[in-house]
Amino acid sequence: MARFRNPLLASASLVCALWVGPAHSASYDLVLQGNASDADVFSFESGTTQFTIGRVALSGFDTPIEMLQGDGFSATVDFLDGPMVVPGSPNQVFGFEVRGVDDPVFDDSPGAEVVLSGDITFYLAGEVVQTGGGACGNCSFVAIFRAPGESFAFDRIEVTGEFLNLASPYTIDSASFNYQLSQPVPEPATWALWLAGLGIAGVSARRRTKRAASQG
Repeated sequence: MARFRNPLLASASLVCALWVGPAHSASYDLVLQGNASDADVFSFESGTTQFTIGRVALSGFDTPIEMLQGDGFSATVDFLDGPMVVPGSPNQVFGFEVRGVDDPVFDDSPGAEVVLSGDITFYLAGEVVQTGGGACGNCSFVAIFRAPGESFAFDRIEVTGEFLNLASPYTIDSASFNYQLSQPVPEPATWALWLAGLGIAGVSARRRTKRAASQG
């Protein structure tokens, strides 16, 4: 389960494979692109909750990178075909993910560090529209959580992340922008009222149409 901390302003460094200090600590810069129109969106219900998942695969990840504990990265993501829009929802989780063929191997004992911690900032036409930070305890995802969350649009993302808990090297070779929306599934009585309302609206519309025709 992802764990989140207070929002912090993200910054993107321009450092590529730069070693810092005597301990192993490398930082990599990623320059990526995406198309909002390529978003893969699907919905499903689980218990009493309806989920909507959206994902945009990002291009520009040309060479796999082997990450070790203490390594970090910065990434800039530009959406080339216009702004990406995250719909409003009672609950939102959205952010940036890096992945490899395998899942990261990490220390999952009580009190162990999170796998990845990072900061993220969203821009629209050069202006900051959202900023925050998150730590994922078992994955490689930098996210913001909002409840409730309004819709917002952006055309650029800047991210920094650091791997704090890797028990073995983790090779990343792809990245994506993801979001998850969730809301309660309407009760049957709510659906009945909603459908009844549509029926009443339809009857009223037909009556207005007939009245207008007779007056004409």
